[in-house]
Parts: sequence; structure tokens; C-alpha cells
Amino acid sequence: MKISYGNYVAFFFLMSFFALETAAASARTEAEALVKWKNTLFISSSSSSSSSSLSSWSLPGLKNLCKWSGIVCNNRTTVSQINLANGGLSGTLDHLNFTSFASLAHFNISGNNFTGSVPPTIGDARSLVSVDLSSNMFGGTIPPQIGNLTELQHLTLFNNNIAGAVPYQIGNLQKV
Repeated sequence: MKISYGNYVAFFFLMSFFALETAAASARTEAEALVKWKNTLFISSSSSSSSSSLSSWSLPGLKNLCKWSGIVCNNRTTVSQINLANGGLSGTLDHLNFTSFASLAHFNISGNNFTGSVPPTIGDARSLVSVDLSSNMFGGTIPPQIGNLTELQHLTLFNNNIAGAVPYQIGNLQKV
């Protein structure tokens, strides 16, 4: 079967269109997850940190997702970093849908007032290379699902209220 040049061009155009649609859908999914999480957070009015201003996190600002405060995107315009360190933020990670971030490599919320447990769903963000949850008020235990983060190189949990045994699954983190 011979494919004509015109069919090849049409096929390439169609595949490019689907790739753009997928990137747009991914950006929207990420934006929705961030806005949903933001709506559960308390932002201290006394914080002088620029990352404490999450007013840029809004669905009408979807086209500027990569310019949102504390957000860095990769060349495919998907979120690769969330850096909200020392942002005067309080809340939990319970409402952050980690599965929405297929390209998330760096997650830093150190120096805030996050409480609750580190959720098992953090293990769904399998592209994570660096996680810094230090200097918060997390309690409970380290979830065994942290062992799913096989790309992880840096894990910082100090200065929290985490207790209990370290899960054996942490042995899966060969790059830490």
C-alpha cells in the first residue's frame, strides 16, 4: 500500500492537532487542580513572601498558567515545579490532586504551616525528583506510597511532627 504525500501531510497535521489538544487539556487539568487546592488554603496576610499571593491562580488566567506565582512549566507548557516555600500558607495536601501533574519534578512547600498527614496520593506524582516538605506541621507517618517515587533524588521532611517507623518502601528510592 502506497501512501501519497498529501495523505502524509494530512496525517501529520491531524497528529499535531491532537498533540496541541492534549497539551491544552493537560494545562486545564493542572490549573483546575491548583485552583481547587488553593481554595482550601489560608494565606497569612502578614507574609511578605511573593509566593503567598496566589491571586494569579484562577481559571480565567489559564492561558498564563506558566506565569502563576510559584509555578514553573517545562517546554511543553505543563507544570514541572511548584515552589511555595515560606509563603505564609496554612492548610493540608488532602485536596491537591497529584495525579493531575504528569510532569511535576519539583515540589517545595517548606517553611509554611501545613498540617495533617503527608497523603498517600503523593506517590502518584511519579515524575517527582525533589520534594521539600520541611518546616511545616505535618503529623502522622510517612506513607508507604512514597516508595513509588522512583525518580526521587531529594526528600526533605525535617522539622515536622512525623512519627512512626520509616516504611520499607523507602528502599525503592535508589536515587535519594
